[in-house]
Amino acid sequence: MEFFLESSRMGYKNIGISTVIFYDLSLYTTYTGWDTKILGIDDAMKYKDFKMLDKAITSHVDTDYNKFCFYRWMAMAALDRDGGFMSDNDTFPLPSSRPFSSPDKLPHRGIFTVYDAAPEGGIPSLMSGSKTEWNRMVKAITKSILDPRSNGNYITSDMLSLMELDRNDDSQFYNIDQKIVTGINAVGPNVEWEDKCSKYRGFFAVHFAHVTIKQGIKRGVYPNTAMPKDRAPLVTDLMAEW
Repeated sequence: MEFFLESSRMGYKNIGISTVIFYDLSLYTTYTGWDTKILGIDDAMKYKDFKMLDKAITSHVDTDYNKFCFYRWMAMAALDRDGGFMSDNDTFPLPSSRPFSSPDKLPHRGIFTVYDAAPEGGIPSLMSGSKTEWNRMVKAITKSILDPRSNGNYITSDMLSLMELDRNDDSQFYNIDQKIVTGINAVGPNVEWEDKCSKYRGFFAVHFAHVTIKQGIKRGVYPNTAMPKDRAPLVTDLMAEW
């Protein structure tokens, strides 16, 4: 499985979650069966249309965070093997997860699959597909920053672009197979661990998104002073308990 860690080499600051989280993730992969690798700008630059898309991204996408979210699709499409999994860097494999029987066999016969979703469509926290499928999807996702909508605006988020593909396509543009536990459901409140393990048996990972902190404060799970940057130690505790 790959995830994208932005590089400062191109003048961008590291805007991701605390690096503590990456070290913790490497420890969990040891006994969950995930072979995790970090992709970066150098990998995205190997994509055949990188220069053209980079120009569009620079012109139309206004935040570094969203820029790198588009770059990661190119990095996956350019991998020198037949596709694989990609996750957000705040998605953590569950100790009981076994998403595939062998590294050479992707779920759903390699058809592009999103494992997290909202009513609006897929959420790109964990995805898989063959190399052909990643190339098909990167063209569709980046189309939103090449062609403006009827009102002249561009879609500048890969998540919103992914959701729009799901809404606008009469046929199924990609699979949705819900195998992600949302962060707030993983942390509580007032749910016994035995019940959680039973309810989420067969799920692959927990997505500990920014909004988890806000939801946790609202439900009394976290103190009012908690911030998204505090997710690293909170996730460490969560995964240890799980």
